[in-house]
Amino acid sequence: MSVNVSYTPTNTDQRRADALVEFESRNEFYGTGIILEVQYQNKSKDIRKTTYDYISADYSVAWLEPSHFESERLDYNLVETLFEEYPRRHNWQSPNPLEVGHAISVQHRAPDTLGALPDNLETYRSYPNPRADMSERRWDIAKNPYR
Repeated sequence: MSVNVSYTPTNTDQRRADALVEFESRNEFYGTGIILEVQYQNKSKDIRKTTYDYISADYSVAWLEPSHFESERLDYNLVETLFEEYPRRHNWQSPNPLEVGHAISVQHRAPDTLGALPDNLETYRSYPNPRADMSERRWDIAKNPYR
């Protein structure tokens, strides 16, 4: 269950998802599919960079922990709730805007939440995420949001 992320500015070419559901056709809210990451061993994993890569590859991602499972089963309603609540629960001012217990859809992809954009628009347009096909003007605003 590896995802090619060689085109992103992070230092890895592949991300290995704990669980990956890929759709037959693209979903407007979730993108190409949904990735579930369960944080139980690799506590030092960089959630922000990993999320950036998955969203850039057009996958939505939910960060879970063992307590989200009841009797070794995951109630998908919980995952759906995490996706729905993200815009309300997200701490936009936090230095770590993503943490376990968050689920972020491809619709919520933004430089402020997921990290720096690549150096140039051509690289960004090479991302599989259809939202990466932006105009020069939007690119300039995204790269310099506070000017």
